[in-house]
Amino acid sequence: MGRYILVALFWLACATVGRAADYAAECTWREQAARKPATSTSLKLLKMTPRSGAEARRDTVLVLDLEFQVEDFQPDKYFPAVLFRKSDGGFLGSQGFLAPHYFEHAAGKARFCVPIAALYEKDNIRWPLEALVMLMGRNAEGSISVSDRIEIRFQSPDAPVEKSRRDPPSPPATGAL
Repeated sequence: MGRYILVALFWLACATVGRAADYAAECTWREQAARKPATSTSLKLLKMTPRSGAEARRDTVLVLDLEFQVEDFQPDKYFPAVLFRKSDGGFLGSQGFLAPHYFEHAAGKARFCVPIAALYEKDNIRWPLEALVMLMGRNAEGSISVSDRIEIRFQSPDAPVEKSRRDPPSPPATGAL
């Protein structure tokens, strides 16, 4: 009987992982306008897959369902971003490796997809992953956050080994022989 339970649990786990991978692979940007006009500027996380605190691996695609409002909206100026914490304390925004999706409406709901595979190629990402979800506005200097920050974290079981451990420093050069 115990063996059947283990087989059933294994099958369920495989089916769930397969569905999650299919869901992420089909994830595309989507925006739906709200019926009411924007009365403030805000960003709310309605749902995220995987959820904060769960595992995120190289093949993970973050799927964020957002609700947004932008007071004094201007087209081609506002976009959602995920900013990943770097080891030096700074952040790498998703717009650094993924083209930003600018909102077409002043208020509504959107689905935003962020594949994290690109983070595994960066030497300065802090592991396990920590990030902020924000509404960004483009300005003359680049972009700036215009909403509250939503903190998210993920377990990173397949995090790359830090570059400093992969490539030990070279011995200091000595004078000519």
